[in-house]
Amino acid sequence: MNRFKSIFAGLVGLSVVMLFYYLLKPIEITKENSIEVQSVVWKVNEGGLGDYIVELQGRSGMYFISKIHSQHLNIDSLSKTLTGQQVSVSYLKPKALTNFGPMIGKKQITKLMVDNMVVFSAL
Repeated sequence: MNRFKSIFAGLVGLSVVMLFYYLLKPIEITKENSIEVQSVVWKVNEGGLGDYIVELQGRSGMYFISKIHSQHLNIDSLSKTLTGQQVSVSYLKPKALTNFGPMIGKKQITKLMVDNMVVFSAL
């Protein structure tokens, strides 16, 4: 009986580890994992963590360009280029974990285009 409890506890522990791995595993940045929307840029700001926040008219949520991928971008030129412009924004599809905690409503931009010109791409 004691051996059964040890095996059962081990299987439960392994299942919990696998579940957390699945939920916390980063999404691969590919075109297939992205959703594309069109909108007008309302405002561009720099977030507290160094990400660039793009606010879109008529769209809820926070669209952001990760600081990991934005090293060649400048907030001033990005704001001048995008504010008031019709853009095409591709962002990562949400995962199960994004429905909880601080990830609610955050959308990581993978590609940003203005007039068929690529302004940013992490693809």
